[in-house]
Amino acid sequence: MRNLVKTILLVITAVGALCFVVGWVSVWISPSVVIFPAYFGLIFPVWWLIMVVAMFFWLLHRYFAVSLFIAVLLVVSFPQWRRTIVFNCPERTIEGEGKTVKIISFNVEMFSANRKLDPILEYIKQEDADIVCLQEVGFYRYGLSQNEILQRVDSLYPYRHIWYKNQSKGVSSGLFTLSRYPIIHKEKIQYRSEHNVSIFSDLKIGDDTVRVINNHLESNHLSKRDRDVAKMLSEDVSRQEIVERSNDIRHKLGNAMLIRSIQAEAVRNTIDASPYPVIVAGDFNDVAQSYSYYTIASPLKDAYASVGRWGYYWSYNENMMFFPIDHILLDREFVPYRCEIPKIKLSDHYPVICEFAIRSR
Repeated sequence: MRNLVKTILLVITAVGALCFVVGWVSVWISPSVVIFPAYFGLIFPVWWLIMVVAMFFWLLHRYFAVSLFIAVLLVVSFPQWRRTIVFNCPERTIEGEGKTVKIISFNVEMFSANRKLDPILEYIKQEDADIVCLQEVGFYRYGLSQNEILQRVDSLYPYRHIWYKNQSKGVSSGLFTLSRYPIIHKEKIQYRSEHNVSIFSDLKIGDDTVRVINNHLESNHLSKRDRDVAKMLSEDVSRQEIVERSNDIRHKLGNAMLIRSIQAEAVRNTIDASPYPVIVAGDFNDVAQSYSYYTIASPLKDAYASVGRWGYYWSYNENMMFFPIDHILLDREFVPYRCEIPKIKLSDHYPVICEFAIRSR
């Protein structure tokens, strides 16, 4: 009986290791080629936790070969999973590194239909950042106008890049890049999307020019009922309804992953073509263990993975879907020394804040 149990556990470990590997390599596999690895990457922390538990379990039971295999797997994959499960020493000195800059990226959820507009603007003022990248900025017919809102930040951010993706008689929605530094060039990044957009702004920071790319990549378009799937499972619903709902969610996620992969390639082309060092910020609507994120991030440094607090982190905060989908990425010549995700409930996303130094040339 004991041998049977161990055999079953070894099979479970092998299956977990296979899922871990599929999630690990998903960053190199475009959803346009094959989609299923992307789903494994989405819940990669689950496979990571299973591997860690399995490694210590088999170590305690003196199955050293199994434990060693898992340990090697974790070590080899460390450069990928450390962007999701952070292991570093946040404390860092920047003495002699050069000029320091503070940036905030924040999806403001249409200012929560204007109900939280004042608290959000007040928070931005208090943080006193040099660059502010806002996503899902919305203005409603009966709310404050764009000019009225911008007047509140005039003294802090005289330079702006504003782009609306969707405008109608009743509502406008898009991206804001606000800056204390002069913006000498502005462009939209060309890619297909009905609701989402990326823009870049070239900023003059002293003697340096820096390209800031502000993103709101393809949304997953999950309804409130979809996002509340965990609650649905506890309700008295039929198996058929659960299967139908799960298939609908899978279809929506898969379609969004495919569109994001194309958008990410367009953003990466902009990075590669930039004559200036780049900062990429925004709501990627995707985790660090994804093809879209890795396509954009591979030539850059993830600010939070570099100097954030250790452990798992997240920036989306509703419906028990705690995923890290908001990111700040820095050119390798920039030196991050502080990055945090304050748990302030002003939107369905938390802001990401980063301070970094521009090395003197």
